[in-house]
Amino acid sequence: MLPIILLLVRAPFLFGYAKPVPINFRALRHPGVDTILVAAAGPGMNLLLAMLAALAFHIVGYMPASGAQWLADNLKNALISTRYHG
Repeated sequence: MLPIILLLVRAPFLFGYAKPVPINFRALRHPGVDTILVAAAGPGMNLLLAMLAALAFHIVGYMPASGAQWLADNLKNALISTRYHG
């Protein structure tokens, strides 16, 4: 809700936050290694999404001008937001 409100009031900044994901550590088969994998999942997904957004920039050149600008702006936002959240 907060990012939408900030967009509506034309705030000079935009941010949001993520709710922590509950983890049942008793369900992990190998607690030592699995805890590391759980901790690495968030930053790993951010890297994957950033790479996908960067690769999607190749599509921009094949789109009409109006759609290309919209896509480029959204891909740029995806790259910037994955850089700061992790």
